[in-house]
Amino acid sequence: MRAREHLLNPRTRGLLLVGGTAVLWGTSGITATVAYGHGVHPLTVSFWRMASGAAVLLPLLRRRPAGTATPTLASGGRLRLLARLLGVGLGLAAYQAGYFTAVHRAGVSVATLVTLGLAPVLVTVAERVRTRRRTRRTTAVAVVLAVVGLAALVGLPAHAGPGTMSGVAFAAASAAGYAGLTLAGGDLSARLGSPRLTSWTFALSALLLLPLTAAVAGLSLGREPAVLAAMLYLGLVPTALAYRMFFAGLEQVPASAAAVLALLEPIVATGLALGLLGERLTPIGWGGGALLVTAVILVTRRSGAPP
Repeated sequence: MRAREHLLNPRTRGLLLVGGTAVLWGTSGITATVAYGHGVHPLTVSFWRMASGAAVLLPLLRRRPAGTATPTLASGGRLRLLARLLGVGLGLAAYQAGYFTAVHRAGVSVATLVTLGLAPVLVTVAERVRTRRRTRRTTAVAVVLAVVGLAALVGLPAHAGPGTMSGVAFAAASAAGYAGLTLAGGDLSARLGSPRLTSWTFALSALLLLPLTAAVAGLSLGREPAVLAAMLYLGLVPTALAYRMFFAGLEQVPASAAAVLALLEPIVATGLALGLLGERLTPIGWGGGALLVTAVILVTRRSGAPP
């Protein structure tokens, strides 16, 4: 009985939601390769991922579950709330567009290493500045292990191409966008509820990505059934469901812990690549994966939840 109550406490529930989100995010890369293989630009995939997520979730807002409070929007706080919501939408758009542009310019390794490696560092520093509290030693160790482990798992390129530096800049912008939505998402989700926050954020992000995607890549997905099926999955599972879980989890766990837990994503993505695409991992890569798992266990055990 105690074990069941322990599993249902808010902090543990938040950790499970964020960890489950990262697992679902880990399936998005291999799914997106279906679209890439048919010539669909990464920005187009990103736009339709956000737009389809909004299309799925916005109609559900008409049905408000019993006990769900309507957010109070007094005249003084309405503009601040709108500005923060816009900031989260902008952060998500920057995260998506920056990452996929970095992949195009610098390759998957550099984009993943900089984006996912820099994000927990930015979140930890910003969280310390905002709360004026010292970062827990366990959290700091977990962040260091996570960054080193990610570098080993992803691997560093043998040489830097002409677009590497610009790719790094886009990846850093992506990391900043992810850090911003992680830091602001918890408070907004607690106030608005994760269904509203997720739906409105997707809608804003899609609107922000629309002109960029139309100008750079175009909006067409083609008519291939495999591409349409892949985009349907992306919109429903690693987007609509996963981000709703992510914002709900942020209500219960610190942003720095959430940023470390999100590094389950490359572990899942690597596992899928090994199993489905026949890719191989070097001994250094296996060691990096072990460091990432260790960082996640440190975060969960420090939060009082079973690993």
